[in-house]
Parts: sequence; structure tokens; C-alpha cells
Amino acid sequence: MARHEDMHDVEMDEREELPTSNLAVAQARLRRSWPLAAGAVAVLLGGLAVTQTVFDARERARLSGDRALPGVVRELSASIHELWRSDAGASSAVTGGVLLADRFIGGRLDADGSQAVEALSAQTGATAWSLPVSSADPTTPADAARPPECVSAQGVVVCLVLDEYAPLTGTIAPTSSAPQRARVVVVDPRTGSLIAERATPPSSTLAVEKDLVVVAWVGDDGHGVVTGTEPRTGEVRWTFTTPAPLEARAGERLGLDVAGVGVGVGIIVGSWSQKLWLLSPDGVLQRELPGNGGSTWFELARVGLPALRTAEGPIGARTTLLVDGRDGQTFDGEPVNLAVDDGSAPGLVFTDGAPLIAWDAATGHRRWSSGADTGRTVLLLDDTLYSATHDSVVALDAATGAVLWTSPAQLKSSLAVALTDGRVLVVVERVPASHLVAFDVADGRRLWEAALPAHVDNLQEVHGRAFGTRYTKSGLEMVALG
Repeated sequence: MARHEDMHDVEMDEREELPTSNLAVAQARLRRSWPLAAGAVAVLLGGLAVTQTVFDARERARLSGDRALPGVVRELSASIHELWRSDAGASSAVTGGVLLADRFIGGRLDADGSQAVEALSAQTGATAWSLPVSSADPTTPADAARPPECVSAQGVVVCLVLDEYAPLTGTIAPTSSAPQRARVVVVDPRTGSLIAERATPPSSTLAVEKDLVVVAWVGDDGHGVVTGTEPRTGEVRWTFTTPAPLEARAGERLGLDVAGVGVGVGIIVGSWSQKLWLLSPDGVLQRELPGNGGSTWFELARVGLPALRTAEGPIGARTTLLVDGRDGQTFDGEPVNLAVDDGSAPGLVFTDGAPLIAWDAATGHRRWSSGADTGRTVLLLDDTLYSATHDSVVALDAATGAVLWTSPAQLKSSLAVALTDGRVLVVVERVPASHLVAFDVADGRRLWEAALPAHVDNLQEVHGRAFGTRYTKSGLEMVALG
């Protein structure tokens, strides 16, 4: 009993060290602390969830913005596959047409010489509507004829139709033919119905700038004429006439080409005698260049920034920035072909050659040069330059030129095309057989591989869609991927 009491006393002594009232207080405090601790954890987890939600929202906004840029395609994934493929006649609706209401709309030229303006579903390739614009003519020369050229402005499709071909005389190519008739047709993109049709000289070419259709031709007096017209009515808003008649070289024809440099930037007019003119968006002459065999040309150094490329530089070319047609800073090298330019790294101009160089557009000073091997096509996205060569894909910091990452890849050549959806960079790898490989734009990790449709040779971005290309006996075939 003594032992039992002793044990009991020990137990009692332990209880006396923590009186009942104090024990109750401690238990109460413990009960109160659990909700506080749980609340703290909940607040922490909630904060992390909010942070992740904000991050996800920002990432979605970034990707949405990136995918609205020219040159960026819709989401690419490992499940990518062939959606449909066009025949050679319909491929011009994809490559040379416009995308409106999820339809590729462009011209079609068939083997019998007939022409049509056609709309293809971007999802299935099925013909939504087809508007015949020229009847069959077996004498139409396959080497000279081309399908209707189409642009879009103010919600309608405007196409230039050339037909009634006849042999040329008095030229160095007496067996070739040229159109004797040209028409501008205006089409409703929803229904394919004809809105308007008007004649234009057979030497006409077509482009679009801002909301106007630009039509250029050679007048009866030999002067080049360029007009900015309302697409629906054909009302002429402005006219530019070359200061002097065009001068064709011996045995060649007179002709003009016209192209919009970029919305609100200007218009390039080129003559077949190599003389060039840069016009403002409202048709005012900004700059004239003499003919020199094509060694001088207007192009875009960056989005919205026209430049003059010449062959006078120490490494084969020079780039001169233009403001209202006047010379600004000049740099060695020719402008990098930026397949995507999101406007990041503002104030920098990139020239190509060996090495890749970044210049300060305001001062003309060299910011950096990179020894990294880059391909002919470069993408600028979120302050990063991406490119693909025959053996790797690479990412450079656009502000410093530092290599952010390099990943090995077995590509066809440095001319290989890389597509991006803002999240991955996709290329065609040739070993052991042609297939697609996607690299994470953040760190260059290989994320996935996917099979490539048979005979597809390369990739192409068209109006934000990914296409594979292949050549057949009939011409170029486009394979829609999705």
C-alpha cells in the first residue's frame, strides 16, 4: 500500500505543480490557438491561391496579346495533327488571300483558265462559297496567268482579276503573254455575292493601306499612276503620278508593283525599270530612288519603322532609318527579318550578317553584338529574340544580346521556319524522320514531339494559323495543322 500511496503521491504532486484552474486556462488557450493557427494557414494558402490566380490571369492576358500579333499562331500542343489540305488551286486562297469570319478568301485559277473568288473554312477547308469571275479559257498561259489577287478593307474583299491574255510583241520574251483586260471586283465575305465591279488598266496591281485600296498602273503617257480608293464605291481619295515617264530597258515592258509597308506607315511603289517611290499613307511622295539593279530597297527595320537598305556597307549592306522619307541613323548590315515583332526592346534596331548586332535607333551607337549562330528568320517576343539554325534553337536577351538558352536540334538548314504560340517554339526536326519538336520559350526545354503529316516539308504561319507545306506536280499544297 505504501508503494501505491507513494505512486499516488507522485501523481498528486504532479497535479499540484499544475493546479486544476491553471490546467483549464491552458486548455482554453490551446483551444483558442488552434483556430488562430488554422486561420493563419488558411490565410497563407489563400494568399498563395490569390497570387497564383493573379499570375494565371496575367499569363492568359500575355498569351492572348501575343497570339493577336502578326506571325504568332494559335495554341500548339502535342496533339497537333492535320486538319485538312488544299489542292494547288485552292492554296492561293490561303497564301494569297485574306482571313475574315474564320474563312480564307482568295483567288482560284483552274487548269481550264477559269477564275473564281473562293472562301474556305479555316477549320475544315470546305468551300463555303465560290464566285466565278472569269470563264474557262484553255488559251490562258499557265506560265503567265495568276489567280485573282485579293485584299480586305472596310469589311469587304476586293480582288484584281486579270484575263484575256494575248502574246507580247517587241519584247525579249516574244512567246510570253500579258493580260489585255483587268477588273476590280468587290465581294461580300459572308455570302460571296458581288457588290461592285469596275474596269482598270490591264497593267494594274493592287494593295491596301489603312482603309483604302491602292491601285497602281502605267498610264498612256508612260507615267506611273497610283490611287487610293474607297473599296465599295471606287471613289478616288488621292492620286500620285510619277514625276517622269517610266523608262523600260530594251525589250522589256513598263509596269508597277505596289505594297503597303504597314498600316499607317506608307506605300512602296516599284517600277519594272527598278525606280522606287515611298509614299505616305495619303499618297504624298516621301522619297524617290533611282534605278540601280535592285541593290537599294525600302523595307521595315521594325514595326512602323521604314528603312532604306543599300549595298554600300563594308559587310555588304547598310540600313538607314527613315522619318517622313528623310535619312536618320545608318547602320552596317541589313535589317533582320523579324517574323514576329511585339514592339518590346523599344529603341533597338537589329541588323543581320556576322554577327547579329543591336543598334540604338536614336543615337546610332552599337548596343551589343552576338556571336551566337542565328538563322535567317528571327522572332522578337517579350524582350527575347528567338531563332533556329540547322543544329539548334537559341534565345537571346534582346536588351543585352546574352544567350538565355540554346537547345540542340537537327533541322534542315538555317532557313528552317520556327513557329510560336507565345508559349512554345516549334520546328521541324529531320532526324531520325521528319517530326515536330516544341521547346519551352522560357528555358528551351523539349516539351513534346509530334508526328508530321506525310510529305510536309516545312512550316508556315498564315493569318495566325499553322500550316505545313509540300510541293506536288500541280504546285504548292497547304496542310492545315491544329
